[in-house]
Amino acid sequence: MSEKKLLPLTNDPIFKLFFKDDKNKELLISLLSNFLPLPEGSTILSVDILESELLSKKISKIKEERGKKYILDLRVKFKRTNEKGEKEIEMANVEVQTTSRGHMTDRLLAYACRIYGEQLKEGSSYQKLHRVYSLVFMTNNLVAFKNSPRFDHVCTIRENHEPYTVFSEGLCFVIIELAKFEKKMEELLDKKHDWCYLLKNADKMKLEEQEHFVSKGGEMAKAMERLWNLSQDEMARELYMAELKRDIDKRSWEEEAHTEGIAKGRAEGRAEGRAEGMEEGRAEGRAEGREEGLAEEVIKGQTEGSTEEIEDVQ
Repeated sequence: MSEKKLLPLTNDPIFKLFFKDDKNKELLISLLSNFLPLPEGSTILSVDILESELLSKKISKIKEERGKKYILDLRVKFKRTNEKGEKEIEMANVEVQTTSRGHMTDRLLAYACRIYGEQLKEGSSYQKLHRVYSLVFMTNNLVAFKNSPRFDHVCTIRENHEPYTVFSEGLCFVIIELAKFEKKMEELLDKKHDWCYLLKNADKMKLEEQEHFVSKGGEMAKAMERLWNLSQDEMARELYMAELKRDIDKRSWEEEAHTEGIAKGRAEGRAEGRAEGMEEGRAEGRAEGREEGLAEEVIKGQTEGSTEEIEDVQ
């Protein structure tokens, strides 16, 4: 077996294509099963991707269009059994994020609420709403968890004074901070660790690491085969390069905007400083004028008298 250069799974289009084109959805089921806080004993039976991923087939055009988003989020509906063996339907939005700005938590909440609310149809009942999970893999650390050493976080809506009291089970957020996942290959203990390692290091894996995952058999061996094939796919590589260029352009625009903002701020500051300086100068001039006038009056008052008296003093 020879070492193959693999595409990064932290690239948004590659992440989605990797799971979308898994015909039997075995890899997606494995991902959901190992990261979502499902009741003990429950099993995911099937997964359906709710919407088409690609919005445009013209990759060359995509590459030229500034800021164009050509792949939708990976939104799925899955059927599982609960601890009683009953079948239940739930939903999940699965994504990878390369940013950790302050608004990220608000974005996740707003998006999950939209998915939750869109289930309501005219005449439908609230009881028929399916639970919505947001499974997010972050390449950077999220600001909300900056003081936490954990790499995996599960957030639900709970009562502040009684954190074990769940206010609603409608929304659940599962955040995986890959930057905090620092385990080495020999330290991987379960499939959750395997997935985190593969997601974080796919494009940096050496031959022995690739062979290690193949030797595990089952889902992880299939994941390596899927990634090998995807990395050789021309369209996938075009999508990867287009997304890479978009990210570079975005950072460049942000840096330019930041630089322009600083320059503008400095110019406005200098103009404001000149205006304040002129006003201060006028005020100081008026004050000095008043002081000089007062001094002249004092001197005049102190020296009033005849010329003879002044000459006598001399």
